[in-house]
Amino acid sequence: RYLVDTGFIVWNFVSKGCRGFNSVFQCTMSDQLQCHSDRDQVPFPFVLGMMGLHQENPGAQTSTNYLRLLDKNNASRVHITPSSCHWYFTALGNCDAGTDNPLQPGKGPRPPKVAVMVAGSLKRFFVNSTAQLVLKPLVQQNYDVDLFLFLTVAKGVAYRQDLGYMDLIIPDPIFGSNLSNEGIKATIEGLVRKVGATPTQILIRDKVDLEASQLVRDKRMDSKALFPNEHVDTRFPMLDLRPKAVTRTIIGNQNMLKLFYSLQLLWESLVQNEKVVGKKYDYVLIVRDDTNWLQEFDLGRLVAFNQNADAYMLSCDARNPPMMPQELNDHAVLIKREKADVMGRYLSSLISANLEDCHSSVHSVLGELRGCNSEMILRWIVENNNITVQDVPQSLMPMQRMVRVQKDGSMIECFHKFCQSHEKPLMTPVSVQECKELFAA
Repeated sequence: RYLVDTGFIVWNFVSKGCRGFNSVFQCTMSDQLQCHSDRDQVPFPFVLGMMGLHQENPGAQTSTNYLRLLDKNNASRVHITPSSCHWYFTALGNCDAGTDNPLQPGKGPRPPKVAVMVAGSLKRFFVNSTAQLVLKPLVQQNYDVDLFLFLTVAKGVAYRQDLGYMDLIIPDPIFGSNLSNEGIKATIEGLVRKVGATPTQILIRDKVDLEASQLVRDKRMDSKALFPNEHVDTRFPMLDLRPKAVTRTIIGNQNMLKLFYSLQLLWESLVQNEKVVGKKYDYVLIVRDDTNWLQEFDLGRLVAFNQNADAYMLSCDARNPPMMPQELNDHAVLIKREKADVMGRYLSSLISANLEDCHSSVHSVLGELRGCNSEMILRWIVENNNITVQDVPQSLMPMQRMVRVQKDGSMIECFHKFCQSHEKPLMTPVSVQECKELFAA
């Protein structure tokens, strides 16, 4: 515990006692380095022992994450902080050295921590909306906000590729012509830091390699053994064996696996960050890549709608066509950290779940050839993991799933998947149309 990284030391020269201690310590360290060792990490704890320092309340549970070393008069002389205080990490906000907010010592406890997770395609991502209407308001509401982002740049095949606008989607103009992976990452990190949040994990990749996932490989091997004459992604996670729907369902299943594999990679980074910092997040917000926020997000107002819920999802009860009773809207979820592993490791949750029972449960409604779609699977997963979900009005999560498309030489934004609620609906711009109407034949 005393083998410290001596490349990061903050010296206190304010008090006479500290100045005297620092002088003796530096002279003693210099003597040890000159005569006995050229590695300053090695003599560091030895010198502390020579100077008679001892640990405050050794073995006792304390409210801080650091070691406090006292001299023979029990005066505090050395604090050894967690490794998260090192400059290797992206922000001093990760430095949880005690019960005080490290950015404002003595100003009370550090703020609650919120992780925002997004995975998907660069072309669909609304970076400025995310920064200005989610990250910035959360920071202003006194949350410590970290962004975890996984974006791919290569063109993929959409579930509804037959829609007239899917090949016309263009990236956020804020990136300009700098569309290299490094340029994209730098632009996003700059916008995130500018609003006071931390770009904790920003991954820009050409594509998602599903074969890199052992979970996916094993599941596909099982599918091949059971149904050797079918494509391995025909029946998992979604099921629709109608001849007209098989091809698009395979594409949809592949896109789901890519999405949740990407999110699971981000989740592992999130968990690792918690271990390094020594503090877990309080809330996790997971949204789709094509989420365009139309008003500022107020987390406190959302949670106040039902403080006893584990997770908050859009009711979307005014959608056309209407939501089925077996469905749960999957556009976004705010979930408390104690239940968030199920959503963060959603790929694992899917594979470990008995989706055959989910499919069987809807045969009486949809017919024998059809099973659960993605939103039915979501309800099945959360209910079988005892997650209490509160359906909320659209205005409490003021967003819509939208895309930017090139039409007649101009960029137009349109609603890709429109969601609305009867209670406290979200007011949307009258000039924005649904994409399917805009590109109707």
